[in-house]
Amino acid sequence: MSSPVGAILFVRYDSSRLYGKALKDISGQPLLDHVLGRVRRIDEDLSVVLATTKRQVDTPLIDWAEDRRVAVYCGAFEHVAERAVACAREFGFSGFVRVCGDRPFLDPEMNRRLITMFLETDLDLATNAQGITYPSGATAEVVRVSAMETVLETTDDPEDMEHLTRYIYRHPGQFCIANITASDPTLSKLNLAVDTAADLARTRWVAGHFDDPVAASVEAVVSATRQWQAK
Repeated sequence: MSSPVGAILFVRYDSSRLYGKALKDISGQPLLDHVLGRVRRIDEDLSVVLATTKRQVDTPLIDWAEDRRVAVYCGAFEHVAERAVACAREFGFSGFVRVCGDRPFLDPEMNRRLITMFLETDLDLATNAQGITYPSGATAEVVRVSAMETVLETTDDPEDMEHLTRYIYRHPGQFCIANITASDPTLSKLNLAVDTAADLARTRWVAGHFDDPVAASVEAVVSATRQWQAK
């Protein structure tokens, strides 16, 4: 029997703008440790799978996962949508939390809310990113595997294959979607993700404000990020 929801962590080592960022140090731990720690705070029973590629360059990610007893799926490099569906099938997920490996401040509470919505309302996509109102790095999605199978059957646009839920957002009439919107319109102007060296410097500064950055609330992280911007 399929598990209702698992978490799939999408990551590759050779990020073009910050090579090896997934394992860059933040407060004494690799970036991915922060991501994994927050994913595990969503639900301690949530199955987590690292979805990466078969390329040699991604071997450090596989080693990282094995050291932490995280399951691994190795799939296509460019075809992220196909990788997602194949990973979900292999591990028996009917839906999955989409976790990007550059989000050390993802919000466990938001993801819990979306999982509940997804399970209780039979959604194809539970999200807070339909119309960006949350910071980059704090958006969250729970995706039905059958909806992704529909995407694969319907389009071969390379952009849809690389950007997992792009097709769903662009064709909302074909899917059942529920969205959570932030009440503070200024949140969308913030960035909590790590994509560049400047982002890494900001993230290290913000994380340094907390004894345990993984346990810090997103509200506290947002407050510290605003302090960084005001420097």
